[in-house]
Amino acid sequence: MPTLTLALSKGRILDETLPLLALAGIVPAEDPETSRKLILPTNRPGVSLVMLRATDVPCYVQYEASDSRVAGKDDLQDHGDASLFKPLDL
Repeated sequence: MPTLTLALSKGRILDETLPLLALAGIVPAEDPETSRKLILPTNRPGVSLVMLRATDVPCYVQYEASDSRVAGKDDLQDHGDASLFKPLDL
């Protein structure tokens, strides 16, 4: 089965991202605020969430440990890698 791994930043961005994911039908199987797991399963088979510090998110995508990410623009700019595609402002 194909899988999709989304890298998410902890903190304020996570609070804003979770409702957007829920609208897309993706809900973490555990509470990201209280879980100590790095990788959280979701209600969707083949979709998982990687919970990271904001500064680590671009690296996980760059080195293909994650398929996509939600990160702040400042973190992407600080990372400075032009190969990371920035498709959408949320």
